[in-house]
Amino acid sequence: MRLIRFLAQVIDWLVSLAALVFSFLAILPVLKQLLHNTALSALLTLLTAVLLAIAVQVPFWSVNQTAGKAFFGLEIQSSNADRPLTLSILIQREIFCKLMSCYLICLPMLWGSSGGHETATETQVVRRRKSSACYKK
Repeated sequence: MRLIRFLAQVIDWLVSLAALVFSFLAILPVLKQLLHNTALSALLTLLTAVLLAIAVQVPFWSVNQTAGKAFFGLEIQSSNADRPLTLSILIQREIFCKLMSCYLICLPMLWGSSGGHETATETQVVRRRKSSACYKK
C-alpha cells in the first residue's frame, strides 16, 4: 500500500508539474506580449499554473480522491467517525498541508506512519470499495 500511495502522489505531482510547464510555455509568452512587464507576467503565469492544477483536481475531490488516487483505486476517508469528510477538509489536506509544506510532512508515510497532512485533517487513505450498484444488470 505504501508503494501505491507513493505512486499516486507522484501522479498528483506530475499533474501539478504539467500545469506549470503548460503555463510557462503557452501562457507566459502571451502575457509578456500583452503586458510588456516580465515580473507581472511571470506572477500571473504562476498563479495560472496553480489554479490550473487545482482545476484538474477539483472533479476528483468531489468523490474524495485526487487524480493519482483515482488512478490506483484509492480514496480519502475521515479517520474520525464524528467528523464527515468535506470539501474544505480536502482542500486543507491537499493544498495547505501538502503543497505548502513541499511534501515534507508526507515523509512519515514512507515508514508506515500517518503523514502530517493526515494527522492535521484527521483523514486516511484506503482502497476504494466498489459499489455493488455498478455490477447490477
